[in-house]
This record gives sequence, structure tokens and C-alpha cells, in this order.
Amino acid sequence: LKDGTGLDELISPAATRFSDSSSGLVSEDKGETQAQASSIALSGLTIFLFSKNKWEAVQVAAVSLSSLLFMSLLKNSFRRSRPDNPLVDGITNFSFPSGHAFMSAAFYGLLIWWAATYIKNGWQRRLVILFLMMLIIIISFSRIYLRVHYASDVVVGLCIGFVCLSIS
Repeated sequence: LKDGTGLDELISPAATRFSDSSSGLVSEDKGETQAQASSIALSGLTIFLFSKNKWEAVQVAAVSLSSLLFMSLLKNSFRRSRPDNPLVDGITNFSFPSGHAFMSAAFYGLLIWWAATYIKNGWQRRLVILFLMMLIIIISFSRIYLRVHYASDVVVGLCIGFVCLSIS
């Protein structure tokens, strides 16, 4: 099925499985908001327990939860339909902005800040930051590949996620 994105030649069962799996690293679909909230709480608790600066755990939870709430508000305000012919089933909420892009920018962006601030070893710091940046890119691209978002949904989701991160 041609969708006009120019990605039709890249579609394969393996690429679709990879994209669907990578999207699961930040999930808003298929009723997984509760699991996402649990992951946020677990991340915050882990940082709280192992960090000397307890404010960081509060910041992780605050950025993640406020981003989740803001994203839901935006989706319900714009109410944009998703693209036709998705490669995965079960996605029923609205398209704009991409919650996956939004949340990956906010959450993994916060982890990038944390790594840049606290990992002292230069090559380890660069490796962690590169890995987290790649997660943001892969998750964002997967949303377009899977035909569950328009490119504009993903770009705006990333921008809003980074803006929320920068004001926190």
C-alpha cells in the first residue's frame, strides 16, 4: 500500500517488527498509559534511591508526568486523525502531536542532561548521550515508518518535548 511518504521501498516484516518494538520504549498507545506512568515512577524512584541529589528524582517524575498530561491535552484539543493504512493495529487515539516523539524528547532528553552532568568519564558520557539520542531518533522515525503519524506530528512532538524539557 503506497502512502506517499516515500518509505514504501523500506517496508519489510523485519523493519516493521523493529519499529514497533522501538516504539514500545515510550508508549502511549494500546492502553499503556498506566504502564508508562509506572515506568516514570520506577525511574524516579531509582534515581531517588541512588542519587545524592534527591531533587533529580523529583525532576524526572515532574517532567515525565507533566509532559504526559500536556501531550494528552494537546491531542484532545487538536483531534487530528491518524494516517490511513497503518502497519500496526490497535492505535485509537489522535495523531497530533506524536506522543512518542514528545515523551522521548522530554524523558530521554532529561537523561541526556543527567548523563552530561554526572558521568565523569568522557567516552562513557559520550557513549550514553549518543545512545539516548539514537533512541529519540529511532522512536521518532518509527512513528512515520509505521504510518501512525504524519511527519509534522513527529517534528512538533519533538519540538514541544524539548521545549518542556528546557523550561523544567
